[in-house]
Amino acid sequence: MFDPESENVKAVDWDETDMENENIEAEDGRLNNEAADVEVRHLTKIYGLNRAVDALSFTAYRGNVTVLLGHNGAGKSTTFSILTGLTNPSAGSIRICGTDLNPTTLRLCQKNIGFCPQYNPLFKLLTVREHLQLIRKLKNNSDDCVDELIDELQLHDKADIVSCFISYTV
Repeated sequence: MFDPESENVKAVDWDETDMENENIEAEDGRLNNEAADVEVRHLTKIYGLNRAVDALSFTAYRGNVTVLLGHNGAGKSTTFSILTGLTNPSAGSIRICGTDLNPTTLRLCQKNIGFCPQYNPLFKLLTVREHLQLIRKLKNNSDDCVDELIDELQLHDKADIVSCFISYTV
C-alpha cells in the first residue's frame, strides 16, 4: 500500500506552476468542470538502479480520454500501480479528484478510480449478471442497479450467459 511516510519516498512540494511533460498534450473541449480528476507531478519510481517511471507529470480531466502509451517496460503498469495505491512512488505527488493521495486519503481516492488490468479479470463460470452483482455488493449499491446497468448497456441478450462463452468485443 502507498505509504509516503516510508523512508524510500521523497516528498516533492506541489507547485501550481509545474509544467506538464512536453510530449503529453491535453485535449480541447474540456467539460465545464475544469477540476482535474487526476493530477500527477514529478512521479518517479526507482527499483534498484532502474528508473521505471522518471519524473512523469500529467493531468487527466473528466470527460476526456487520457492515454499512456509506451513500449514494454516504459512504466505504464508501474504508474497505474502507484495511482491505485498498490505501489509506493520514490518521489512525486498525486491528486485524485482534488485530494492529495496519502495513507489517510487512500481509501477515498481509491473509490474514485477504476482500473482495468491487462489480463482477463472475469471469473469464467459467472454470468455477466453475476459479475455485475458481485461488483454491486463490493460497492454497496442498491439491488436494482444491476438491472439498470444491463438496460443502459443493452446487455439483455448477454446478461445470463457464462462469461467464458462471450467474445471480448461485446
